[in-house]
Amino acid sequence: MAEFPEFYSAGELAKLAQERVLPGLPKTKRGINAMIERLGWNDEPETVARRRKGRRGGGGMEYHITLLPKAVRAALEQEMSEDDVDENAQPPQAVRPTAFKEFLTAREIAEAVNEAGLTGFPRTVQKINDYAVRNGWKALPSNLARKRTGRGGGFEYHFTLLPDVVHAALRRQHTSKVLLAQQATEVADTKRQLQARDTMKLQARQRMVMEKRSQILLALDAYRISQSASQAGAIRAFVDAQDQHARWIAAQDAVKAGKPVRDAEVQLLLTEPDLPRADAFDLLPEVLALANARDTGSSKISRTTLYRWFQMRQQGGVQALAPERTKEDAPLPVGFSEFLRHYGKASKPDASEALGDYLATDQGRKHP
Repeated sequence: MAEFPEFYSAGELAKLAQERVLPGLPKTKRGINAMIERLGWNDEPETVARRRKGRRGGGGMEYHITLLPKAVRAALEQEMSEDDVDENAQPPQAVRPTAFKEFLTAREIAEAVNEAGLTGFPRTVQKINDYAVRNGWKALPSNLARKRTGRGGGFEYHFTLLPDVVHAALRRQHTSKVLLAQQATEVADTKRQLQARDTMKLQARQRMVMEKRSQILLALDAYRISQSASQAGAIRAFVDAQDQHARWIAAQDAVKAGKPVRDAEVQLLLTEPDLPRADAFDLLPEVLALANARDTGSSKISRTTLYRWFQMRQQGGVQALAPERTKEDAPLPVGFSEFLRHYGKASKPDASEALGDYLATDQGRKHP
Protein backbone atom coordinates (compact mmCIF):
# COMPACT_ATOMS: atom_id res chain seq x y z
CA MET A 1 0.00 0.00 0.00
CA ALA A 2 1.38 3.41 -0.96
CA GLU A 3 2.13 5.71 1.97
CA PHE A 4 2.55 9.45 1.76
CA PRO A 5 4.34 11.82 4.19
CA GLU A 6 2.24 14.23 6.22
CA PHE A 7 4.33 17.31 5.34
CA TYR A 8 5.70 18.47 1.97
CA SER A 9 7.89 21.30 0.77
CA ALA A 10 7.00 23.19 -2.42
CA GLY A 11 9.61 21.19 -4.35
CA GLU A 12 8.27 17.88 -3.04
CA LEU A 13 4.73 18.82 -4.03
CA ALA A 14 5.91 19.68 -7.54
CA LYS A 15 7.65 16.30 -7.81
CA LEU A 16 4.50 14.58 -6.56
CA ALA A 17 2.49 16.29 -9.31
CA GLN A 18 5.02 15.30 -11.97
CA GLU A 19 4.90 11.62 -11.01
CA ARG A 20 1.12 11.29 -10.75
CA VAL A 21 -2.11 12.57 -12.26
CA LEU A 22 -3.21 15.10 -9.62
CA PRO A 23 -5.88 17.49 -10.92
CA GLY A 24 -5.17 21.13 -10.17
CA LEU A 25 -1.72 20.68 -8.59
CA PRO A 26 1.02 22.62 -10.46
CA LYS A 27 4.00 20.60 -11.70
CA THR A 28 6.66 23.23 -11.03
CA LYS A 29 8.01 24.64 -7.78
CA ARG A 30 7.21 28.14 -9.02
CA GLY A 31 3.60 27.13 -9.68
CA ILE A 32 3.33 25.52 -6.23
CA ASN A 33 4.66 28.65 -4.53
CA ALA A 34 2.13 30.76 -6.44
CA MET A 35 -0.64 28.44 -5.23
CA ILE A 36 0.65 28.64 -1.64
CA GLU A 37 0.57 32.44 -1.82
CA ARG A 38 -2.89 32.47 -3.36
CA LEU A 39 -4.34 30.10 -0.74
CA GLY A 40 -2.61 31.82 2.19
CA TRP A 41 -0.91 28.68 3.52
CA ASN A 42 1.84 30.68 5.21
CA ASP A 43 -0.82 32.31 7.42
CA GLU A 44 -1.86 28.92 8.78
CA PRO A 45 -0.85 27.73 12.28
CA GLU A 46 2.32 25.70 12.83
CA THR A 47 0.32 22.49 13.06
CA VAL A 48 -0.15 22.60 9.26
CA ALA A 49 2.52 25.07 8.03
CA ARG A 50 5.94 24.94 9.70
CA ARG A 51 9.65 25.55 9.18
CA ARG A 52 11.59 22.51 8.01
CA LYS A 53 13.88 20.73 10.47
CA GLY A 54 16.69 18.19 10.35
CA ARG A 55 18.54 17.04 7.23
CA ARG A 56 15.67 18.14 5.04
CA GLY A 57 15.84 21.62 6.50
CA GLY A 58 17.30 24.75 5.03
CA GLY A 59 14.93 27.39 6.32
CA GLY A 60 12.08 26.63 3.93
CA MET A 61 8.48 25.85 4.79
CA GLU A 62 6.63 22.56 4.61
CA TYR A 63 2.89 22.04 4.58
CA HIS A 64 0.52 19.41 5.89
CA ILE A 65 -1.24 17.19 3.38
CA THR A 66 -4.65 18.39 4.63
CA LEU A 67 -3.98 21.80 3.06
CA LEU A 68 -4.00 20.28 -0.43
CA PRO A 69 -7.12 20.80 -2.55
CA LYS A 70 -9.71 18.11 -1.93
CA ALA A 71 -9.48 16.80 -5.49
CA VAL A 72 -5.73 16.19 -4.99
CA ARG A 73 -6.25 14.46 -1.64
CA ALA A 74 -8.97 12.31 -3.17
CA ALA A 75 -6.62 11.26 -6.00
CA LEU A 76 -3.88 10.29 -3.49
CA GLU A 77 -6.35 8.36 -1.34
CA GLN A 78 -7.62 6.58 -4.45
CA GLU A 79 -4.05 5.54 -5.35
CA MET A 80 -3.47 4.23 -1.84
CA SER A 81 -6.63 2.14 -1.99
CA GLU A 82 -5.93 0.83 -5.50
CA ASP A 83 -2.55 -0.58 -4.43
CA ASP A 84 -4.45 -3.04 -2.25
CA VAL A 85 -7.03 -3.98 -4.87
CA ASP A 86 -7.82 -7.69 -4.94
CA GLU A 87 -7.85 -8.85 -8.56
CA ASN A 88 -10.69 -11.23 -7.66
CA ALA A 89 -12.72 -8.57 -5.90
CA GLN A 90 -16.17 -7.67 -7.10
CA PRO A 91 -16.54 -4.55 -9.28
CA PRO A 92 -16.97 -1.33 -7.28
CA GLN A 93 -20.49 -0.31 -6.39
CA ALA A 94 -21.97 2.97 -7.52
CA VAL A 95 -21.02 5.88 -5.26
CA ARG A 96 -23.85 7.26 -3.17
CA PRO A 97 -23.95 11.06 -3.21
CA THR A 98 -23.11 12.56 0.18
CA ALA A 99 -25.41 15.15 1.72
CA PHE A 100 -24.63 18.81 1.23
CA LYS A 101 -22.67 20.09 4.24
CA GLU A 102 -24.59 22.93 5.90
CA PHE A 103 -22.01 23.96 8.54
CA LEU A 104 -18.46 24.91 7.56
CA THR A 105 -15.31 25.93 9.40
CA ALA A 106 -13.28 28.99 8.41
CA ARG A 107 -10.78 26.70 6.67
CA GLU A 108 -13.50 24.97 4.65
CA ILE A 109 -14.92 28.34 3.61
CA ALA A 110 -11.47 29.57 2.57
CA GLU A 111 -10.87 26.41 0.58
CA ALA A 112 -14.22 26.76 -1.19
CA VAL A 113 -13.62 30.43 -2.02
CA ASN A 114 -10.16 29.70 -3.42
CA GLU A 115 -11.29 26.66 -5.39
CA ALA A 116 -14.00 28.78 -6.99
CA GLY A 117 -11.58 31.66 -7.66
CA LEU A 118 -13.96 34.17 -6.06
CA THR A 119 -12.88 37.75 -5.44
CA GLY A 120 -14.36 40.28 -3.04
CA PHE A 121 -14.52 37.82 -0.14
CA PRO A 122 -11.76 36.82 2.33
CA ARG A 123 -9.58 34.00 1.00
CA THR A 124 -7.53 32.95 4.06
CA VAL A 125 -8.53 31.33 7.35
CA GLN A 126 -7.33 34.33 9.37
CA LYS A 127 -9.25 36.84 7.26
CA ILE A 128 -12.42 34.74 7.36
CA ASN A 129 -12.16 34.54 11.15
CA ASP A 130 -11.77 38.33 11.22
CA TYR A 131 -14.82 38.63 8.95
CA ALA A 132 -16.83 36.41 11.35
CA VAL A 133 -15.83 38.59 14.32
CA ARG A 134 -16.73 41.83 12.50
CA ASN A 135 -20.15 40.46 11.58
CA GLY A 136 -20.85 38.98 15.02
CA TRP A 137 -21.25 35.42 13.78
CA LYS A 138 -20.08 33.81 17.03
CA ALA A 139 -22.88 35.53 18.96
CA LEU A 140 -25.57 34.07 16.71
CA PRO A 141 -27.81 31.19 17.89
CA SER A 142 -26.59 27.62 17.51
CA ASN A 143 -28.65 27.00 14.37
CA LEU A 144 -26.34 29.50 12.60
CA ALA A 145 -23.03 29.35 14.53
CA ARG A 146 -21.91 26.55 16.79
CA LYS A 147 -18.78 25.21 18.45
CA ARG A 148 -17.13 22.50 16.44
CA THR A 149 -16.97 19.07 18.05
CA GLY A 150 -13.90 16.88 17.88
CA ARG A 151 -10.20 17.66 17.65
CA GLY A 152 -9.20 21.27 17.16
CA GLY A 153 -12.37 22.93 18.41
CA GLY A 154 -13.23 26.31 16.94
CA PHE A 155 -16.47 27.45 15.34
CA GLU A 156 -18.39 26.41 12.26
CA TYR A 157 -21.01 28.51 10.50
CA HIS A 158 -24.20 27.83 8.56
CA PHE A 159 -23.86 28.34 4.82
CA THR A 160 -26.78 30.81 4.78
CA LEU A 161 -24.51 33.37 6.51
CA LEU A 162 -22.37 33.51 3.39
CA PRO A 163 -23.05 35.80 0.42
CA ASP A 164 -25.15 34.27 -2.38
CA VAL A 165 -22.16 34.00 -4.71
CA VAL A 166 -20.24 31.90 -2.15
CA HIS A 167 -23.32 29.80 -1.41
CA ALA A 168 -23.75 29.08 -5.14
CA ALA A 169 -20.08 28.13 -5.42
CA LEU A 170 -20.47 25.67 -2.53
CA ARG A 171 -23.42 24.02 -4.27
CA ARG A 172 -21.47 23.70 -7.52
CA GLN A 173 -18.47 22.24 -5.70
CA HIS A 174 -20.66 19.72 -3.89
CA THR A 175 -22.09 18.53 -7.21
CA SER A 176 -18.59 18.38 -8.68
CA LYS A 177 -17.31 16.28 -5.74
CA VAL A 178 -20.12 13.78 -6.15
CA LEU A 179 -19.31 13.47 -9.85
CA LEU A 180 -15.59 13.14 -9.11
CA ALA A 181 -16.31 10.33 -6.67
CA GLN A 182 -18.34 8.59 -9.34
CA GLN A 183 -15.50 9.07 -11.82
CA ALA A 184 -13.03 7.59 -9.32
CA THR A 185 -15.18 4.46 -9.25
CA GLU A 186 -15.23 4.41 -13.06
CA VAL A 187 -11.42 4.84 -13.19
CA ALA A 188 -10.93 1.91 -10.82
CA ASP A 189 -13.30 -0.16 -12.94
CA THR A 190 -11.41 0.88 -16.06
CA LYS A 191 -8.11 -0.30 -14.54
CA ARG A 192 -9.67 -3.66 -13.72
CA GLN A 193 -10.88 -3.97 -17.30
CA LEU A 194 -7.40 -3.13 -18.60
CA GLN A 195 -5.89 -5.81 -16.36
CA ALA A 196 -8.48 -8.34 -17.51
CA ARG A 197 -7.57 -7.72 -21.14
CA ASP A 198 -4.12 -9.16 -20.47
CA THR A 199 -5.63 -12.63 -20.48
CA MET A 200 -7.14 -12.09 -23.93
CA LYS A 201 -3.70 -12.02 -25.58
CA LEU A 202 -3.85 -8.51 -26.96
CA GLN A 203 -0.85 -7.47 -28.99
CA ALA A 204 1.37 -4.89 -27.32
CA ARG A 205 0.30 -2.34 -29.92
CA GLN A 206 -3.42 -3.03 -29.35
CA ARG A 207 -3.09 -2.71 -25.58
CA MET A 208 -1.04 0.48 -25.82
CA VAL A 209 -3.57 2.16 -28.13
CA MET A 210 -6.46 1.03 -25.92
CA GLU A 211 -4.81 2.49 -22.79
CA LYS A 212 -4.05 5.83 -24.46
CA ARG A 213 -7.58 6.18 -25.81
CA SER A 214 -8.95 5.39 -22.37
CA GLN A 215 -6.60 7.99 -20.83
CA ILE A 216 -7.93 10.64 -23.23
CA LEU A 217 -11.57 9.84 -22.50
CA LEU A 218 -10.93 9.94 -18.74
CA ALA A 219 -9.21 13.34 -19.18
CA LEU A 220 -12.30 14.63 -20.98
CA ASP A 221 -14.52 13.20 -18.24
CA ALA A 222 -12.47 15.01 -15.59
CA TYR A 223 -12.55 18.27 -17.57
CA ARG A 224 -16.33 18.00 -17.98
CA ILE A 225 -16.76 17.61 -14.23
CA SER A 226 -14.31 20.34 -13.18
CA GLN A 227 -15.75 22.86 -15.65
CA SER A 228 -19.40 21.86 -15.17
CA ALA A 229 -19.56 21.31 -18.93
CA SER A 230 -21.50 18.89 -21.10
CA GLN A 231 -19.77 16.09 -22.95
CA ALA A 232 -20.18 18.07 -26.18
CA GLY A 233 -18.67 21.14 -24.50
CA ALA A 234 -15.69 19.13 -23.23
CA ILE A 235 -15.10 17.70 -26.70
CA ARG A 236 -15.24 21.17 -28.30
CA ALA A 237 -12.78 22.48 -25.71
CA PHE A 238 -10.45 19.53 -26.35
CA VAL A 239 -10.46 20.08 -30.12
CA ASP A 240 -9.77 23.80 -29.55
CA ALA A 241 -6.95 22.89 -27.12
CA GLN A 242 -5.31 20.76 -29.81
CA ASP A 243 -5.43 23.67 -32.26
CA GLN A 244 -4.09 26.05 -29.60
CA HIS A 245 -1.21 23.70 -28.82
CA ALA A 246 -0.35 23.38 -32.52
CA ARG A 247 -0.18 27.20 -32.81
CA TRP A 248 1.94 27.34 -29.63
CA ILE A 249 4.43 24.81 -31.07
CA ALA A 250 4.54 26.71 -34.39
CA ALA A 251 5.26 29.97 -32.55
CA GLN A 252 8.01 28.28 -30.54
CA ASP A 253 9.57 26.92 -33.74
CA ALA A 254 9.44 30.38 -35.32
CA VAL A 255 11.28 31.92 -32.36
CA LYS A 256 13.94 29.18 -32.44
CA ALA A 257 14.43 29.74 -36.16
CA GLY A 258 14.83 33.49 -35.64
CA LYS A 259 11.68 34.31 -37.60
CA PRO A 260 9.50 37.32 -36.73
CA VAL A 261 6.40 36.58 -34.64
CA ARG A 262 3.16 38.56 -34.34
CA ASP A 263 1.85 40.06 -31.09
CA ALA A 264 -0.79 37.33 -30.88
CA GLU A 265 1.94 34.68 -31.06
CA VAL A 266 3.95 36.44 -28.33
CA GLN A 267 0.88 36.44 -26.07
CA LEU A 268 0.32 32.77 -26.83
CA LEU A 269 3.88 31.89 -25.81
CA LEU A 270 3.39 33.63 -22.47
CA THR A 271 0.64 31.18 -21.49
CA GLU A 272 0.70 27.44 -20.88
CA PRO A 273 -1.47 25.63 -23.44
CA ASP A 274 -4.64 23.95 -22.19
CA LEU A 275 -3.73 20.54 -23.61
CA PRO A 276 -0.83 19.72 -21.20
CA ARG A 277 -1.96 22.00 -18.35
CA ALA A 278 -2.68 20.09 -15.12
CA ASP A 279 -5.94 21.93 -14.41
CA ALA A 280 -7.22 21.44 -17.97
CA PHE A 281 -6.58 18.20 -19.91
CA ASP A 282 -3.10 17.21 -18.63
CA LEU A 283 -2.26 15.33 -21.85
CA LEU A 284 0.88 15.34 -23.97
CA PRO A 285 0.74 15.27 -27.80
CA GLU A 286 2.59 11.95 -27.70
CA VAL A 287 -0.41 10.37 -25.97
CA LEU A 288 -2.70 11.66 -28.72
CA ALA A 289 -0.43 10.35 -31.48
CA LEU A 290 -0.32 6.87 -29.91
CA ALA A 291 -4.10 6.84 -29.43
CA ASN A 292 -4.65 7.81 -33.06
CA ALA A 293 -2.70 4.71 -34.19
CA ARG A 294 -2.04 6.16 -37.64
CA ASP A 295 1.01 5.55 -39.77
CA THR A 296 1.36 9.31 -40.27
CA GLY A 297 1.98 9.80 -36.56
CA SER A 298 -0.61 12.61 -36.48
CA SER A 299 -1.69 13.63 -33.00
CA LYS A 300 -4.85 15.50 -34.07
CA ILE A 301 -8.02 13.74 -32.92
CA SER A 302 -11.24 14.91 -34.52
CA ARG A 303 -14.56 15.59 -32.85
CA THR A 304 -16.12 12.68 -34.76
CA THR A 305 -13.43 10.28 -33.55
CA LEU A 306 -13.95 11.32 -29.93
CA TYR A 307 -17.70 10.78 -30.14
CA ARG A 308 -17.05 7.35 -31.68
CA TRP A 309 -14.64 6.40 -28.87
CA PHE A 310 -17.14 7.45 -26.22
CA GLN A 311 -19.80 5.35 -27.91
CA MET A 312 -17.45 2.36 -28.17
CA ARG A 313 -16.59 2.61 -24.47
CA GLN A 314 -20.25 2.91 -23.49
CA GLN A 315 -21.32 -0.08 -25.55
CA GLY A 316 -18.38 -2.43 -25.05
CA GLY A 317 -16.32 -1.13 -22.15
CA VAL A 318 -12.66 -0.12 -22.28
CA GLN A 319 -11.73 -3.22 -24.27
CA ALA A 320 -13.78 -1.94 -27.21
CA LEU A 321 -11.21 0.86 -27.62
CA ALA A 322 -8.55 -1.61 -28.75
CA PRO A 323 -7.96 -1.47 -32.52
CA GLU A 324 -8.23 -4.51 -34.73
CA ARG A 325 -5.14 -6.62 -35.34
CA THR A 326 -3.14 -5.43 -38.29
CA LYS A 327 -2.74 -7.91 -41.13
CA GLU A 328 1.01 -7.99 -40.83
CA ASP A 329 0.79 -8.74 -37.12
CA ALA A 330 -2.04 -11.30 -37.24
CA PRO A 331 -0.85 -14.77 -36.20
CA LEU A 332 -0.76 -17.51 -38.83
CA PRO A 333 -3.46 -20.17 -38.51
CA VAL A 334 -2.42 -23.34 -36.73
CA GLY A 335 -1.06 -25.80 -39.32
CA PHE A 336 -0.47 -23.18 -42.00
CA SER A 337 3.26 -23.89 -42.14
CA GLU A 338 2.52 -27.61 -42.59
CA PHE A 339 0.15 -26.77 -45.47
CA LEU A 340 2.91 -24.73 -47.11
CA ARG A 341 5.23 -27.74 -46.93
CA HIS A 342 2.75 -29.76 -49.04
CA TYR A 343 2.09 -26.82 -51.36
CA GLY A 344 5.84 -26.38 -52.00
CA LYS A 345 6.51 -29.95 -53.16
CA ALA A 346 8.53 -30.44 -56.37
CA SER A 347 5.43 -31.93 -58.05
CA LYS A 348 3.89 -28.46 -57.88
CA PRO A 349 0.38 -29.40 -56.69
CA ASP A 350 -2.33 -26.77 -56.85
CA ALA A 351 -3.77 -25.35 -53.64
CA SER A 352 -6.68 -27.81 -53.53
CA GLU A 353 -4.38 -30.82 -53.87
CA ALA A 354 -2.00 -29.48 -51.24
CA LEU A 355 -4.94 -28.84 -48.87
CA GLY A 356 -6.15 -32.42 -49.42
CA ASP A 357 -2.69 -33.80 -48.60
CA TYR A 358 -2.53 -31.62 -45.48
CA LEU A 359 -5.99 -32.69 -44.26
CA ALA A 360 -4.91 -36.33 -44.57
CA THR A 361 -2.19 -35.81 -41.96
CA ASP A 362 -2.71 -36.09 -38.18
CA GLN A 363 -2.24 -32.34 -37.76
CA GLY A 364 -4.66 -31.65 -40.60
CA ARG A 365 -7.33 -33.78 -38.94
CA LYS A 366 -6.77 -31.93 -35.62
CA HIS A 367 -6.62 -28.45 -37.19
CA PRO A 368 -8.59 -28.53 -40.47
